[in-house]
Amino acid sequence: MDQADAAERAEFEKHCAQYPELVAERKAFEEALENLLLQNAVVPPRQVKDGFLEAIQNPSINQSKVITMEQHSNTPARKNGGLRFMAAASVVLLLVSAWFAYDFYNQATTLRESTKISGQG
Repeated sequence: MDQADAAERAEFEKHCAQYPELVAERKAFEEALENLLLQNAVVPPRQVKDGFLEAIQNPSINQSKVITMEQHSNTPARKNGGLRFMAAASVVLLLVSAWFAYDFYNQATTLRESTKISGQG
C-alpha cells in the first residue's frame, strides 16, 4: 500500500525470498483487503455506466472542438499597464487619505483638550 520506504521494501522482499510462508501471508492479506474493498464498493448509477460505455464505443460523438488562443495580426494586443497603474494609484490614494484622516483626528482631539483646559482656568 506504499506505506514503506525503499529500504523497508527491499528488506521485506529479502525476507520474502528467505521465508515462503511470508509470501503466503502477504498474498492472503492482499486477497482479504481486496474482498473487503469489493464488499464496500459503491455501485455507480446506471446512467453513468451507460454514458461511459457509449463514450468508449462511439468516440466521435464526444470529440470536443479545440479553439486556439493565438492572437491574430489584425487584433491589437490588450495591455494591462493602465489598469495596474490605476490600481496602484488607488492604493496610494487610500493610504494618503487614511493618514490625513488620522492626522486631522489627532489635531481635533488636541484642540478639544486645549479648549477644555483653557476654558476651566
